[in-house]
Amino acid sequence: MRIIYILLIVIFYFLVKDLLIKNFTYNNLFSNIENYDNLSQTIFLSNYSKYNKYPIKKITNFDETFKPIILTDYKFSETSKLGFELSKFLPMEVEHSLGMYKNLKKLQSEDNSYQMAFCSENDYYRAIENKEIDKDNIRFICSFFRMEFLLILNAKYKISSYTELLNLISERSQTPESNYLKLGLLNNKNSSHYDGIEIFKLLKITDKTKGIIINSNYKSMRDLIYSLDKEEEDMIFITTTNKNPFLIDFLKTNFINIIGTEGIKDFLIKAKFPHIFNEKLDISKYNRIVEENENLFSYNSSEVLGKKKTVNSVSTRLILVAKKTLPDEYVLKLLRNIYGNINELKKNMNDYFLSKRNNVLTKLLDPYEMFFAKSDILYHNGARKFYEEVKFITYDSNQVKSYDNIIQSKLLNETKGPYEILSVSK
Repeated sequence: MRIIYILLIVIFYFLVKDLLIKNFTYNNLFSNIENYDNLSQTIFLSNYSKYNKYPIKKITNFDETFKPIILTDYKFSETSKLGFELSKFLPMEVEHSLGMYKNLKKLQSEDNSYQMAFCSENDYYRAIENKEIDKDNIRFICSFFRMEFLLILNAKYKISSYTELLNLISERSQTPESNYLKLGLLNNKNSSHYDGIEIFKLLKITDKTKGIIINSNYKSMRDLIYSLDKEEEDMIFITTTNKNPFLIDFLKTNFINIIGTEGIKDFLIKAKFPHIFNEKLDISKYNRIVEENENLFSYNSSEVLGKKKTVNSVSTRLILVAKKTLPDEYVLKLLRNIYGNINELKKNMNDYFLSKRNNVLTKLLDPYEMFFAKSDILYHNGARKFYEEVKFITYDSNQVKSYDNIIQSKLLNETKGPYEILSVSK
């Protein structure tokens, strides 16, 4: 009888656990998902920095009728979804766009009514470097999640690195042009276009390279991924997430081979993209991974590829920028409400196109990463006021110390005074 009682208790335990996880994903005893109820126990960037030291959970009502326009990305994208979620509790008008790099040019123009835009962090630095925007005029508010560099190949190409790809291109260069490899890229309104062009330039591959044909003029993500589906392209390069709706749809009936940045020297990548993050890309969030290379349904038959579940890659952050003329009070309240609604935002964003592969977003709404800015990015004044309000920025050197000496943050440099550093309790 004792064994029966023990078994009943165990069964009851797992039933309750399953019920809580399914219905109260973010607020239950068994959840390991970061949220405002358990963040006080979460260690972030150092062992002495706990989230409950800061008065973050603060929601402010908007009395103004002012509704600025925010530019997102293509319809149904994860960025478009984020704009929709923000509009539920913030006064704003959401507008889709045909490319986030184009968003920055629209924002810089004085001839339109746009005040805010999403873009990749690479976009922002690239547009400043190319003098397409003025960094004093277009300023940083916060980041949201990371977007990964992906080279996606037709499953018939059983290669695992750019080194092997170079060898294949070299082989094809000795054949008629009809046998050249075909690479598809989005057009120059999109982040992926420039990221892809620069990655291949590191390998000394351009549109003049023999053995490969580069089509860099796709107008939409849908067209680009459909071109892979119809085998019009052998591979495509995109800067994206595992929430990409067209990629998810494609993977319902297809296998792919994914190369992150394997085969490119790290120092070359960092020299060209100084503001990126190293990532261990979990392929299983995109593709089906099989354990046996004899499996006929594997997307490759290589012993390494057949069992490999992660690849080295890099990522850039999705950030929100705004004209400096956007009222400080609006931006202050915007951030109060974003931070105050992180729990709900996280759930809604992760639930979007959620698959059995558990394709949750990387570094989604991490409170510290959201506000982090390097020395060459200017905060919007309203954003700075919020980060001072919650003591992420402080000027008292006797009470705080920097959280990571390796990270060169704007907050670790002299700007307004010699004591402006990250606020982290000793």
